[in-house]
Amino acid sequence: MRLKRLLILLLLSLLVSACSSKPEINRDELHQSSGVIKTVVKARGKLITDLNEKYFLSLADFSPTGEDFEEYNKKYQDSSDYHAIAITDNTRIYMLDGDKKRTLSVEELEKNRDKKVQFWLFIYGSVLEAMEIDVIS
Repeated sequence: MRLKRLLILLLLSLLVSACSSKPEINRDELHQSSGVIKTVVKARGKLITDLNEKYFLSLADFSPTGEDFEEYNKKYQDSSDYHAIAITDNTRIYMLDGDKKRTLSVEELEKNRDKKVQFWLFIYGSVLEAMEIDVIS
């Protein structure tokens, strides 16, 4: 009886840990770009989409072109030199140092202002969801 309970608890813990991990990212389905970190701003819950944006990363030297970005670019026609991408629960953030890759928090990302980043995006109309952000040291 105890062994059975132990096995059930072990199975449940394995299922919970498998469900909580982030899915693998297939970069072939994403748009890759780069820019320079300016600010990280906390979002206020769900906005335009169902993405549940947590933060927005404001970038300099990022101005995407092409048909896929038409709706996104309409937001920035009459505005500043900075463009924003959404950081969600799906976003992974890393610091690249040579061939090493270290996970960063959003707070650590913000401390890297004026550093170059490369990132991979999903396009959701006028919102770009960052799937991976790599800070280049």
